[in-house]
Amino acid sequence: MALILDADPTSPTFNCYSLLSEANDYHSARLQNASWTESGATDKNKALMWGTRQLNTILWRGVRTSGTQNQEFPRKGLSYYEADSSTKIIITDTLVPEFLKDATAELAMYFLDGDSTAPTGTEGFSRI
Repeated sequence: MALILDADPTSPTFNCYSLLSEANDYHSARLQNASWTESGATDKNKALMWGTRQLNTILWRGVRTSGTQNQEFPRKGLSYYEADSSTKIIITDTLVPEFLKDATAELAMYFLDGDSTAPTGTEGFSRI
């Protein structure tokens, strides 16, 4: 069965914060992107879905727009201030914010870059 990304938050099959085309655009403007550009579409799609799953484990501010949605976004009650001003930006509760699409693409490339579940040699240490 083919893996189909659905980045439409109004769809009942919504399963990914970023489409492959959006992630390709993001990575085309990024340095050190060989693991992305050298991977095939199927692996990229898998990595984007895995990135979405990982981002769903974060305890985000605000609340889900709907109690029945299957992803953590969109959310109500999110805002931020621009870094160089006191302008408050309200994040819409009907779309996936751009920063989350970028984070999904970034995580996807990280997953393609190597085995993120492989032992690091620091297992069992509480401090290094």
